Amino acid sequence: MYFQIVRVEHVEGNGLIKKEEYKGAARRYTRGIRLLEDVELRNDQDEKQQKHLVFKLYLNRSYCFIKVHMPKKACLDLQKALEMQPYNAKALYRMGEEETNYHRVYRLESTVSSGHFS
Repeated sequence: MYFQIVRVEHVEGNGLIKKEEYKGAARRYTRGIRLLEDVELRNDQDEKQQKHLVFKLYLNRSYCFIKVHMPKKACLDLQKALEMQPYNAKALYRMGEEETNYHRVYRLESTVSSGHFS
């Protein structure tokens, strides 16, 4: 039952991404993640299915956070995804991009707040 509801949230989130409604999509993925945290697993197959869906939801939500310029949240989701699949190329690529963007923004904010412009 839970898995069917989560798949609906996932599909709805994907539809919102296609419409460039990233905040709405992130909310759908968040609902799916929360549902999966509460699900009682009956067997190894359920556990495997849960891990697969949670990974996809974190990866998709990270994309939403990237699109709405929330690099810290994107990096947190990517870290969680990489804990599950450490060698996933898409997650590694996004993490590298977002860490670079996050540090670039941090340096810019530090420069502006200190009054030093180069």
